[in-house]
Amino acid sequence: MIKYGYLWLMPCIGNMKTRQHTCNNQFRCTRVYRPLQTPYHNHCIICYATLYDLVVVGGGPAGCFAAVQLCETSYPNVPKILILERASRILEKVRISGGGRCNVTNEESDPRVFAQHYPRGEKELIGPLTRFGSVEMKQWLKDRGVAWKTERDGRVFPVSDTSQTIIQCIQQQLLRYNVQVRLLCCVTGIERDNDGHFRIHIGGGKHQASISSRYVLVSTGSNRLAYRWIASLGHVKDSSSSFLCPSLFTFCIDDIRIQGLSGITVQDVCLKISSVSFRNHVQRGPLLITHWGLSGPAVLKLSAWGARTLAENNYKAQLSIDWLPSIHIEEIRSILTDTKHTWKTKQVTTTCPFRDKNGRQFLAKELWRNIVVHTLKTEDNAAMKKMWKDISKAQIAALSTALKSSIFEIRGKGIFKEEFVTCGGIGRKHVHFETMESKWIPGLYFAGEILDIDGLTGGFNLQAAWTTGYICGRSIAKRLEMLHRANDDIDGKDGQG
Repeated sequence: MIKYGYLWLMPCIGNMKTRQHTCNNQFRCTRVYRPLQTPYHNHCIICYATLYDLVVVGGGPAGCFAAVQLCETSYPNVPKILILERASRILEKVRISGGGRCNVTNEESDPRVFAQHYPRGEKELIGPLTRFGSVEMKQWLKDRGVAWKTERDGRVFPVSDTSQTIIQCIQQQLLRYNVQVRLLCCVTGIERDNDGHFRIHIGGGKHQASISSRYVLVSTGSNRLAYRWIASLGHVKDSSSSFLCPSLFTFCIDDIRIQGLSGITVQDVCLKISSVSFRNHVQRGPLLITHWGLSGPAVLKLSAWGARTLAENNYKAQLSIDWLPSIHIEEIRSILTDTKHTWKTKQVTTTCPFRDKNGRQFLAKELWRNIVVHTLKTEDNAAMKKMWKDISKAQIAALSTALKSSIFEIRGKGIFKEEFVTCGGIGRKHVHFETMESKWIPGLYFAGEILDIDGLTGGFNLQAAWTTGYICGRSIAKRLEMLHRANDDIDGKDGQG
C-alpha cells in the first residue's frame, strides 16, 4: 500500500481490455502496473471522500457473487462497489474446491431436500434456495458460457475440470461492471457515522484510512476478527453459534486393524459415534482408510453433523463400524457357518466369503485378514494359518460381531483438503433471510460462511455461498433503487419550486 497525499494506492481489478484504472474521483491519480492474480490487475486509488454504494469485506464466493448480483439487478445503473480482500487474490475457496476442479453445486433440485444437507441452517435456507438454488446457479453459469457436468454422486463440476473456469467467469462479471477489488487490504474496524453511513477502517499504525459506504456486506468466512467489528456496531452476539470449530474433517485413529492399509476403500459401511449423542450420529457410505486414520464420505458426513459435539469433547470419541451394513448379523453367522463346511481346508485369512452379485469381495483382502487376525488372536496365536474347519462356534460369533460392530477410538481430527468449512458464525436468528440483513444493524449484511450455516460435502457449501450472495445482492439493489427514486422525487419538487 502506497500513500499519495490523501490517497491510498492498493491492488485492484482494472479494465481487462484497456488495463486502465476504474477510479473516477476528482483527485490526481498515480498508479503502478504490477500483475498480481491475472494480467489485468493494476493499482488504483482508494479515496475516502468517495461514498460507495456497497463495500464488501471478504472477496470469497459469497461476497463476489453478491457484488455481481447487485450490478446485474441495477443495470443500466452502475453502483459503486468496492471489495476488500486481505489475501493476494479473490475466490480462494473456489480455487481449492473439489480438489481444484470446483464442485460448484449439487444436482439436487428440490429446495427442501437440498436443505436437508445442512447440519446447521436447514430450516432457514429453504426459502433462499427456492429463490436461487442449484437449478438457477447452473442456468446462470450456462448463460455466461460455462458448461457444466454432473457426476454419478450428484456433484456438479465445470466441464473443463478446473476451478479457474468459475473464477474467470465471476471475474469477468466484476470487470464488466467496474467493481473495484482491493487485495492485500486489512480491515481493522467498522463504525456508523451520524448520517447513517458506514466507515470501514483499513490499514494499521501510520498507514490508516477509512472508506465510506451506504451498505456493508461482511463475507469474511471464518475470520474471527470480523466478529469484533460486528459486535462494535451493536450486533447481538449469540454465545452458542459464535463458538467456531471445524466441520468436514477426518478422524485420527491409531489402531493395528487398519495399520498398513492406507488407500483401501470400502464402498459401503455404517458409522456410529457410540460414546456421545447428537443428531444424525449414524451415517452410511464409502470409507477410506488413510495413514492417519479414516476418511471418506461417511466420515465427513459424520464429522459435519457432530462438529460441535466432537469439538466439545476434544475430538475424543468411540466409533463403531459396521463393515457389512447390507447383511444382518444372523445372515453373517449363517454364511460363516456354511463356509466352515464348504471351504474346510482353506485359510480363513485368505478367503472372504462376503461378495456382491458380480463375485467381488465386499472387503479388501488385507482388511479382511486384519479383522480375522485381530478377532481370533486372543484364542489362537496361529490365526494366520487357521483353516475354516477349525473355526469354533464361539469364534464365528466373535467374527460376526467384529464385522457388524468394530469399535475404534477416535484420538483427534485430521483435515479435508478439498473443503475447509467452519461450524458456527453469526447467529441465524439475528439475520433476515429474506434479505440477509442484520436484524440489529440496518444496512449491514451477511453472506457465506460467516453465517452459522455449513453443509455436507458435495457442493452444498458453495451453493450456500451463491444463494446467500444472490439474496444479499438483490436486496441491496432494491434498497438503492428506492433511494434513487426518493432522491429523484426531491429533485423534482425542488425544480417545481
